[in-house]
Amino acid sequence: MRWVKIAVLILLLAWSGVFLFHKIDLTTSDLGRHIKNGEEILTGNFQVLYTNYYSYTNPDYPFVNHHWLFGVVFYWLWKTVGFSGLQLFFIILSLVTFWFFFDLARKNTGWKIAIPAALFLIPLIAERTEVRPEAFSYFFAGIFLWILWRRKWPWTLPFLML
Repeated sequence: MRWVKIAVLILLLAWSGVFLFHKIDLTTSDLGRHIKNGEEILTGNFQVLYTNYYSYTNPDYPFVNHHWLFGVVFYWLWKTVGFSGLQLFFIILSLVTFWFFFDLARKNTGWKIAIPAALFLIPLIAERTEVRPEAFSYFFAGIFLWILWRRKWPWTLPFLML
């Protein structure tokens, strides 16, 4: 019976992966800007951009750069493994995130409810297929809830919040 559950989990991850595997379309995504932001931070003086840097008409307009670390990580990945590796990293991160939330659903409702809910929700969740900063937010939210529900390692939560 255990192998059936493992097979079902693998099929759910594959079903989710089907929606995530595609060629990166730089004409519709902000990925280029995020990568360039990371490059500016790492090759400059390690200063986070805080003005409208790319604007021709108003480059000194202030803004809060809340996703600067995403740019640094993805610039480094892009330089190391290229766009294909970057996309693969995003897919793996998304699948691990799905697993955290599915594991919570399975433990709290059982397989008979978690599986149909996952089958129904995966296309909706995978609608955002572009490599985006919120993937990290979903990932850390999944870890956070998983730790809270399991009541193990609560001392790690302050570090996750940082």
